[in-house]
Amino acid sequence: MLRVDPVSGAARRRSGEQELLSPYFVVNKQIISEIAMIRSTDPTATAHLSGTQRDRIVIGGSAGSLDTLQAIVRHFPGEFSGSIFVVAHIGQSRSTLPDLLRKAGHLSASHPREEEPIRRGHIYVAPPDRHLLIEDGKVCLSRGPREHFTRPAIDPLFRSAATASGPRTIGVVLSGGGSDGAAGLDAIRRSGGVTVVEDPSEAAFPDMPLSAASICKPDFLVRAAEIPALLVRLSEEAAEGSSARKEALSRWRRKSSSGR
Repeated sequence: MLRVDPVSGAARRRSGEQELLSPYFVVNKQIISEIAMIRSTDPTATAHLSGTQRDRIVIGGSAGSLDTLQAIVRHFPGEFSGSIFVVAHIGQSRSTLPDLLRKAGHLSASHPREEEPIRRGHIYVAPPDRHLLIEDGKVCLSRGPREHFTRPAIDPLFRSAATASGPRTIGVVLSGGGSDGAAGLDAIRRSGGVTVVEDPSEAAFPDMPLSAASICKPDFLVRAAEIPALLVRLSEEAAEGSSARKEALSRWRRKSSSGR
């Protein structure tokens, strides 16, 4: 089990934790088998997946996630053809996160306007007291009920991305307290998207990653330092489903093993 130092917020690992978490570092075989079954009975049913890039990256983070968010943005080139959507637990407080992310890398960033069309190479950050949603090629803002005692919350964004973008979606849960993002990440997984969770054993605040890993059983459970390069690699691949995801995971495991 994980324990958090009440002063530093650092995660501490008990013996046996690696055995607890390691089963989550696998491609979800249920999704693979479901896609294979659908294709075997109706080859046209998933034809729309071929050649479609994973161009929607949705990220949820709270306490302890800023450095990783900035590192992620820093890795993407200015010609990135996708879009990034970020929810942080800011409540009603004024947020400078768009400015921080814009200065960290080569992409533009802003709090979106209601029903703003989704642009390539742009980062959309949830504004204070509004849920951030993706609907039909545009960004929507909602004053719907608070979830996990907060608005904006991560789950609404993730659910909307799963519905609107399905296999084109990469969902990411970073450091933070509570369990926000876990259910939404599972919705992304069930829609055929790729799921990434920061390793709870190294997260400053491990509750959110641990909840996501427990509920979703993500495709990738990796250290914060590995997430930026992983996201760039995944965004460059076609949203093809089983074979592409299995090969991506195999390559990443080999690279991670050689670097440790």
